[in-house]
Amino acid sequence: MPTIKVLVLTKKDSVERQENIKEQFKKINIPFEFFYGLDTNNLFKGLTAKETNCSINHYVMAEYARTTYGKSDYVVFLEDDIKLEESFIDILMTLDEVKAKRNFSVLLLGTFIKDIDGNDCTEKSGLNNYESNGFNYFNLPDYAEYYGAHGYCVPTDKLLDLSAVRLHCKTHADAWSYFNRISTLDILHVYPHIVNQDDKFDSLIGTHSLMPF
Repeated sequence: MPTIKVLVLTKKDSVERQENIKEQFKKINIPFEFFYGLDTNNLFKGLTAKETNCSINHYVMAEYARTTYGKSDYVVFLEDDIKLEESFIDILMTLDEVKAKRNFSVLLLGTFIKDIDGNDCTEKSGLNNYESNGFNYFNLPDYAEYYGAHGYCVPTDKLLDLSAVRLHCKTHADAWSYFNRISTLDILHVYPHIVNQDDKFDSLIGTHSLMPF
């Protein structure tokens, strides 16, 4: 199994969410680390204050991972409102196989996809898919937008590239299709999902504003 570090973005006062995360990782016996997000007063154009804060924290978290976990193979980034599926470990164990086939920059673990009319098209999206052990790994189609930064995996040698794109774009943390179009990042998503948002927790961001096109 490759060497993998897991970072979970949270806030210091989000005790219930943290306990939920601890319980899930205790069951699968995988170590993880909480990354305590910053409260900033910045505001990116077209984003709400909460969306801006989320974007900045995902950037800072990636930079922390790049400078701290450089000797590991991959870093998995999660948010504190997630629910891990039983297949979470299975996917982690096959990351080297997938990277050998597709050489991805970012692997989305639970992002959902909407077409231009706002309809969910997760199951039918993607081109040039690679299948392994019942999971499909899709390219990002140009006709859809990807929503959700609650779970994704990045090879450590690609962390600098992701950070550079986030710093340049200054937009939503989950603007994956946009990142894919305007950069050299090779972003894939896996389906069925192995990370989902837990319905018992409300979004800390609220209603998602429009994505950049």
